[in-house]
Amino acid sequence: AAQAGVHCLVTADNGVSAFAGVDAAKSLGMTVICTDHHLPGDRLPSSDVMVNPNQAGCEFRSKSLCGAGVLFYVLLLTRTELMKRGWFTGNTAPNLSSLIGLVGCEMICGKKASLALWRRDLKKSTTGQPVR
Repeated sequence: AAQAGVHCLVTADNGVSAFAGVDAAKSLGMTVICTDHHLPGDRLPSSDVMVNPNQAGCEFRSKSLCGAGVLFYVLLLTRTELMKRGWFTGNTAPNLSSLIGLVGCEMICGKKASLALWRRDLKKSTTGQPVR
């Protein structure tokens, strides 16, 4: 990826244990953002950013959110920040609701945050109406 000019690597659902991969990407000068939901061990990889509702000090209420759900929230917040900065013109901000089904595929049944995202996608798929 670095040879192709990629400068940023985002992991999904394996960040707390991705020591070798993070080290390799960092050695190539890449910025590394890890997203995960697994319980972290005594130490974490040397990523630039670690997004994990189960890490010490995280106040996110849903500690059982699936890995795809963690990444989905990162995408939502990234889109919001880019909108604030004027990155998108007119109505060009991406509609992320089409990705909710991926979160639903990995959801942990009965867990509130994952289940809420899955229900939103189910409503869209059964009514054909976009859910805002």
